[in-house]
Amino acid sequence: MKILITGASGFIGNSLAQKLAKKPGLEITVTGRHAAIKEKFASLPIRVIQGDLLSLKTAEQATKDIDIVIHCAGLAGTWGKYTDYYHANVLVTENLISTAKFNKVKRFINISSPSMYLDFCHQLNIDEDFLPSRFSNYYARTKYEAEQLVTRAHSSEFQTISLRPRMVIGAGDNNLLPRLIRLQQSGLLKQVGDGKNLVDFTSIGNLLNLIESCFVAPDTAMGRAYNVSNGKPEKLWDIIDKVCSLMGVTTQRQKLPYRPILLIAKMNEKINRALKSSKEPSLLPLSVSILANSMTLNIDAAKNSLGYSPTQTTDESISEFVTWWKKTAIS
Repeated sequence: MKILITGASGFIGNSLAQKLAKKPGLEITVTGRHAAIKEKFASLPIRVIQGDLLSLKTAEQATKDIDIVIHCAGLAGTWGKYTDYYHANVLVTENLISTAKFNKVKRFINISSPSMYLDFCHQLNIDEDFLPSRFSNYYARTKYEAEQLVTRAHSSEFQTISLRPRMVIGAGDNNLLPRLIRLQQSGLLKQVGDGKNLVDFTSIGNLLNLIESCFVAPDTAMGRAYNVSNGKPEKLWDIIDKVCSLMGVTTQRQKLPYRPILLIAKMNEKINRALKSSKEPSLLPLSVSILANSMTLNIDAAKNSLGYSPTQTTDESISEFVTWWKKTAIS
């Protein structure tokens, strides 16, 4: 079976490529925009294509003679121009779909995001049909737009599926937990709200197992999107404290009330947009909401249709992350 993984420079794509490369019977191709992608996989039996998937030529080359595409590439963030997010998340997906169909790819697995749900309030047990009145930022909007392309492209010959994993953590995470640790170390991380907000995490091991199961998922399960998490909500600030303690970082921090800080963040966002600031503001409504509000997902659809059964706990993935991070920092 020949598999293409886009965005293999990132946490999910890299972890998946490392895992699948060790399995017999699989031929792995990865893509990345920068030259470092070649060095990353130099020691593994992986075909590497360096290039921008905004180029149809690159997309056609990448999808040629491929059975399954796992699309992890994209632009994440909370600030920037809509056109940048649109190009990276929507047009790239469109290029991959068109070239994959042309090259007779059988299945297209899209790594989407539950960021599209965020509605600046407590949200519990969200199912896949929910949408807010407006998207929280351009990332959320363009991930939804890309996902719509994937769903519409589904057919019996070209089967598609989208996965929406929430807060992916584990060994190899170079974004979520490291960012929280750095903010805590610098004294910039503030507890907003009462600290009791519940959130879902997704252990990287659970996500990788689910992606693999999509290779052989029933035809009837394809053609839609699925929420993904560990299925056990955790108190966000308890998890942050646990990570900091394991890393030897203080858990002392300033506590701030939600409503006033949200109002200040909204004003700050308006000012920076009016000034057309290219630098991401340090205080935004999105980050305030994430730190203060609950967000948990209903994963019944993934359990019932895909046989999803998360086995790696949040604690286990945190332990793996800490071990990996300390080893990486030393080396």
